[in-house]
This record gives sequence, C-alpha cells and structure tokens, in this order.
Amino acid sequence: MIAITFLTMSIKGILSVTAAGLVLVVGGIWLIRRKISRRIAQGDETAVPTPTVGRSSIWNSKLPENQNAEPAGELPITPSEKIAPPAVRLAAVTERITDSDLREFMEDITTRVQEEGPDFGEATSLGFIEELVDRMDDLRALLKKHQGQTTKDVELFRHTLTEVLSDCGVELIHSDEWDPSVQRAIAKEPTPDIHAPTILRFGTTGIRRDAQLVRKQEVVLAVPQ
Repeated sequence: MIAITFLTMSIKGILSVTAAGLVLVVGGIWLIRRKISRRIAQGDETAVPTPTVGRSSIWNSKLPENQNAEPAGELPITPSEKIAPPAVRLAAVTERITDSDLREFMEDITTRVQEEGPDFGEATSLGFIEELVDRMDDLRALLKKHQGQTTKDVELFRHTLTEVLSDCGVELIHSDEWDPSVQRAIAKEPTPDIHAPTILRFGTTGIRRDAQLVRKQEVVLAVPQ
C-alpha cells in the first residue's frame, strides 16, 4: 500500500515537472516571436533583411561583383547634386533651343563660363565679366526675334548668367530711369512734349563690382526740344 502511494506521488511529480517545462518552452517561443515581430515593425535590418529601394539600390547594382556593396539606406545628397554647376545648367537650357544660330551663340557663352568657372570670385578677370555682361545684352536684343518657350529658355539662361556674375561680386546696372551718376548718354534726341530727359533705348549694361562703379550704363536719351 505504501509502495503504491509512493509510486502515485512520483508520477504526479514527474507530470508536474513536465508540465512546467512545457510552459517554459511555450513561453520562451512566444517571447522570441514577439521580439522578432517588434523588430520587423521597427524596421530593424538585423531581424529580416529586405532589399533597399531608392538611390542606394541603383548605386549598388552598378558596383563590380568583387567590391562590397554600400550600406543599406539612402545615400546623402551632396550640395553639388542639389544645385548643378552653372555651366551644366546653361548647357541643359541650350539643348532646348531649336534656332541653330541662337543655340550656337549660347553654346559659346557656356564654353566661356566653363573655362572661367574655377576662378569665380575676386580673382575673376574684369575682361571676362565685361564680356559676359555684353553677351547678356546681345541675348536681350535677340529675344525680340523669338517668342514662346524660346523666350522663357533664354530668360532662364540669362538668369543663370546673372548668378555667375553675382558670384564674382558684380551688380548689374540696368535702369529705365535717367540717373547721370550711374548712366551715360551715348546719344540725345530732341523730343517734343517732354520736360525732362527720358530714356528711349538701352546700350550696354552698367557694372558695379564690390560696391565700386566699374562702368556706367549706356542709354539713348530723349531730351526736351
């Protein structure tokens, strides 16, 4: 009788231990699955590797097989990628011009900017600056022969040239109000019914560099008769 009782208690003990072990195993599996799910939800790359979409995946696809791939994630965008150099932007606009003579003229300007580009700043020669301003004046005159998208493209081209000149410390003087301190009359035409000199036409654009007047704007004046 005592032996049977002892055997029954032993079997119950074994079953209890086994049940406790099963509970621990199941609980451990549940915790592991929960941790993995949480990592996936948070985008943890160490949990489940996923292919990267975007600039990094395109970059990696071009690497030779014997080189290591770039780390997953977006590559940093450099300032040069955000804003292309002036010569690149000028060339992009020029490609849209259908008029062959105008396109060739703009290509020549783009080449000059490319050649002088590394010297933008105080070291930039005054000769290059005056040349660029004169060509901008030529482009303004050429605009009269065009319209529509071509006009917009040329204006964008001229705007980029203005940025180049600004990098050289240059301010353009192009005003439609007569001011002899910054303008020079290259011709005067007596005109009735006016009481003060009035600008009729524009010549070359004036230049101020580092707050110093380099050359005056040239204009044709209408003067009282």
